[in-house]
Amino acid sequence: MQSDTRVLVVSEADLRSINKATLGILGKLPGVTKEVAVFGEIESGAVDHIRKYDVARINLLKADTLKDRNPEACLLALMTFMESNRFDIVISGTSSTACDIFPVLSAHFCSGFAAGVDDFHLTGERLSAVKELYGGQCLADLEFSGDKPWFMTVDSGALSIEVCRDGHDCEIIEHDVTVFPSRIRICNTKKPASDRPPLQDADIVVAGGRGLGEPGTLRLLEELADTMGASLGASGGAVGDELAPQEYLVGQTGTRISPMLYIACGISGATQHLAGIRNAKKILAINTDADTPLMRIADYAVIGDLNAIVPAMTRILSAASKDK
Repeated sequence: MQSDTRVLVVSEADLRSINKATLGILGKLPGVTKEVAVFGEIESGAVDHIRKYDVARINLLKADTLKDRNPEACLLALMTFMESNRFDIVISGTSSTACDIFPVLSAHFCSGFAAGVDDFHLTGERLSAVKELYGGQCLADLEFSGDKPWFMTVDSGALSIEVCRDGHDCEIIEHDVTVFPSRIRICNTKKPASDRPPLQDADIVVAGGRGLGEPGTLRLLEELADTMGASLGASGGAVGDELAPQEYLVGQTGTRISPMLYIACGISGATQHLAGIRNAKKILAINTDADTPLMRIADYAVIGDLNAIVPAMTRILSAASKDK
């Protein structure tokens, strides 16, 4: 039975792909009238993913000022669109854009906002959510009330992607949301140095901890990751010891991930790190210490020196790929 509740999912899509957060959110909304809003253009491959979730409409918000994801321009564009289209709930993954604009939108519409929730449930008109507090030490139950639209951001690695049947065709509508010149200017955009998938969207993540020992050891993980088409991650200890860059940080205070396979090399498993990988489907841990927290919860544990094991894995996988 179709609910009367109307939901808008704001997607951080690039031209060809939709991030996992968007698909995870859409999968939690069966039987609900839902639309997707994208800043700019979108190509057929991304549209095909969205169609599987019975989305009624894809709204392309278009303006010259949106090309570099200027936060003020995105705010005004979405505000303009929402003022002429009624929605009860507006949801996005916890992206930099959403963190910039959702609190302002909530204040503008005088309605509720929950940031960085780990899960949510929509039953009829009742929207509730769960959020981790104190590094995953406890859970807070949240429930929305008061005027709508309600706003919510969902942690990018918190939701699993539901398997959905093939959906139906959906409308793709372009909206001219030209806004006044922004008071914020994007001076420079730093693009990733490699073609590895983003941490939050990767199906496989290879990560290192303090067990790396020295910065040069990260090269071994890079070679394994590139062999598997994986993304690179690191624990808080590795980042703090400058064994890996900050953008690799996986955990409660870094990137939350939900890969099909997580390969942890020399990571003991502090509470904040475990909170960031709890949605990984399978965990392979490599460590010389069998009694670390991560080794105890891993699906597969290899006791040994990562300096020997990781290169061996790379050689085996490289040879297997050449034989195909």
